[in-house]
Amino acid sequence: MQFFLYKRDFPECGREMRTDDEKAFHCQFNADHPTRGFESTDELSSISEMSAAYRHAERLSKNNYKGLLN
Repeated sequence: MQFFLYKRDFPECGREMRTDDEKAFHCQFNADHPTRGFESTDELSSISEMSAAYRHAERLSKNNYKGLLN
C-alpha cells in the first residue's frame, strides 16, 4: 500500500509519504498547510487523480459547512 501527500499550493504535492520511519513520518506534516493524504493500492495512480479527489473532498466539506451555517 502506498500513501501520497497532497498539499494545496505546496511544491512537494504528490510525493509518496514514507511510513516505515516514525520520526520522518511525523516530520512530514506542517499544520500551517491544508493537507490531505491519499492511499493508493494501484501503482498507476497519478497526481491528477489525487487532485480531482482533493477537489471533490473540498466541495463536500464546503457543502457540509453551508448546511451548518443555514
